[in-house]
Amino acid sequence: MGRSIVIVMIICSISPYIEIAVELLILKIFRWMDSGCSQGQKTKCTSKFQYIELYSGPVYLMENRYNPIIVQVYVSFMYGLFIPILFPIAFLGILNKYFVEKLTLTYYYR
Repeated sequence: MGRSIVIVMIICSISPYIEIAVELLILKIFRWMDSGCSQGQKTKCTSKFQYIELYSGPVYLMENRYNPIIVQVYVSFMYGLFIPILFPIAFLGILNKYFVEKLTLTYYYR
C-alpha cells in the first residue's frame, strides 16, 4: 500500500510537465493542419476571428488548476505520518505546478 501511494504522488508531482507537453502538441498539430501541412505562412482560416482563435492560445480556467494541489496536500497529510517521504514529494509537486503555471500564464494562455 505504501509503495503505491508514493508512486501515485510521484506521478502527480511530474504530471504538470506531461499536461503542458500534451496541450502544446495538440496546439501545434492544429496549427500545422491549418497551414496545410507545410512550413510556410499559409492559413486556411477565412476570417480574422478564426485566425486569432487558433493562434492566440486557449483561455485560462482557474477552477481546473486547484485539484492536483488539493489532492497532493490531502494525501500527504493523510498518510505522511506513516510515510514521511510524501511531504517532500508533495512539496516538489506543488513547486512544479507553480513553475509550470507561471510559465504557461506568461507564454501560452491568453
